[in-house]
Amino acid sequence: MIVTILCLTIPKVFEESTFGKYNIDVLWMFIWTLYTQVTLGWITWPVQSVDAFGGIDVHNIPSIFVDGCKCTVGIATPGRPYCDWRNSVLFFVYCTIDYSYYAIGLYVIQTRGASLMILATAIVPWVYSFWSLLTQWLRMPMCVFEL
Repeated sequence: MIVTILCLTIPKVFEESTFGKYNIDVLWMFIWTLYTQVTLGWITWPVQSVDAFGGIDVHNIPSIFVDGCKCTVGIATPGRPYCDWRNSVLFFVYCTIDYSYYAIGLYVIQTRGASLMILATAIVPWVYSFWSLLTQWLRMPMCVFEL
């Protein structure tokens, strides 16, 4: 867990230094981060041909990409894992939460500094673990979906 926290610390310090060096807006930084992630995703996509990372045939990547796009809008492709409206809802809920969290995190880094964001990132797993243990001890559902 400490290694994970250290790996999460480096980008936050970089983001803080970027905010300090340049007069950059949070949304602009967010957009450049998305461009970087998409570019790195495309560059590293062939790594998924290694068995440990999925073992897909590199020649199938374009059709897998198209099937993934179709699944995003709830259209199933015969011979592929099942897709319906639930996949779409899950995808868009995840994106909304993830992007909101990142944008809020960038705002915190810009206004309060990386140390506060690093501290929050370090505390969250402990709070979640405490909540998980407490709910098991009290025999309560952990979240709304377990009700």
